[in-house]
Amino acid sequence: NWVPVEDQLSVFLELVPTVRSIGFVHRKDELNSTIQFHQLEQVATDLGIEVVEIAPQTVAELNQSLLQASGSITSLYSACDTLVQSGGEEIVIAFARGNKLPSFTCNKSGVLKGDLVGTVTDFAEIGRLAGEKAALIIQGATPQSLETNTVARPFIYVNQTTARALKITIPQTLFTRIKEVV
Repeated sequence: NWVPVEDQLSVFLELVPTVRSIGFVHRKDELNSTIQFHQLEQVATDLGIEVVEIAPQTVAELNQSLLQASGSITSLYSACDTLVQSGGEEIVIAFARGNKLPSFTCNKSGVLKGDLVGTVTDFAEIGRLAGEKAALIIQGATPQSLETNTVARPFIYVNQTTARALKITIPQTLFTRIKEVV
C-alpha cells in the first residue's frame, strides 16, 4: 500500500504551497515509517522544507510529543503506521485543528476525520495485484522470483470542511484528480 512520498508531498503542496516545515508523526522505531520519514526528509529538504520527526513510542506520549514540536512546525503528516492507526490519528487531527495546522496523511480515514488531504492507495487494485501473484505462485513461481509492484495511481481525498476552516481554496488543477471531497 505504498504511496511515494513525492506524490504525497506534491499533492499537499498544491493545497498549501507556503509550508516551510512538516511534523512527521510516526511510532518510534517502526521500520516502515522510519524509512518513509527519511524519504520525506530528503525530498522536502530539496524544496527548502524542514521535516521535524515526532516519534513517540505510544499513543499516550503523542500529545506531549506534539506540544514539544509545536513551535517548529507549520503542518503535520500522519504516517500509515500502528501509532496512527491505533488512536494516534484522532490526536494528530485534534492537535492540527486546535493549532490551525494543515495536515496530510496516507489514510482515507484521516481525511474523513479531519485531515486536510490524503493521497491513498487503491486497495482494490492492491487486491488484484496480490491475486495475480498468488495465481503465479500456485502455478509454480517462487515468491522471491516475483517483481514487487505498487499501485500506479493513488486516490486523492480532500476534506472540504478542514479546507474552509484553514481558508484554503482547492485549486481547479487538483479538483480534476480528486477521488472524493468529504
